[in-house]
Amino acid sequence: MKRCTQCNTAKPFGDFQRRAASKDGLQPRCKECVAAYCRDRRKAHIDRIRAVERAYYEEHKEELKVRRADYFQQYAQEHLPEAAERQRRYRKKNKERVYASLKKYRAANPDKVRRWSRKAARRQREKLGAVYVRMLICDGSPLTHADIPQEMVETKRAQLQLRRWLRDNEGSNNNEGTPRTGA
Repeated sequence: MKRCTQCNTAKPFGDFQRRAASKDGLQPRCKECVAAYCRDRRKAHIDRIRAVERAYYEEHKEELKVRRADYFQQYAQEHLPEAAERQRRYRKKNKERVYASLKKYRAANPDKVRRWSRKAARRQREKLGAVYVRMLICDGSPLTHADIPQEMVETKRAQLQLRRWLRDNEGSNNNEGTPRTGA
């Protein structure tokens, strides 16, 4: 046990930070008192502290952006399964709230939603996603997306890939599928 010099309370050694210069190797004030001091000091000098932080950010902006992006990318990769599960549970538990939020966002940002929808549709077309392939199969038929078995989607995807390959290699003189030259 050690007594804090600020709150004058006896506390276990684990409640004090280390300090090599002290006889016992610990700070004279407990962690709680140090945290309160730092909090009060920050409040008292917030304008000066923010000015210093802003200046540092302006001076190191690009480095900080790269570091932050790297951190978030690494964190996302490490925690993707948990985050996806957490989001899935939240959406399931709060269906009405999520729907209302999406509806509000779509009404407030129609241009962004339109651009995003077009990009998503383009990605589906380019990679022959299941949604896009099912849409092609359903087009002009009484079938719905739910009626189409996965085997049919795979078969249609293979057909589309073959058509794309033939289109891209049309006019080639060889069968290896090498690109045409400008000759």
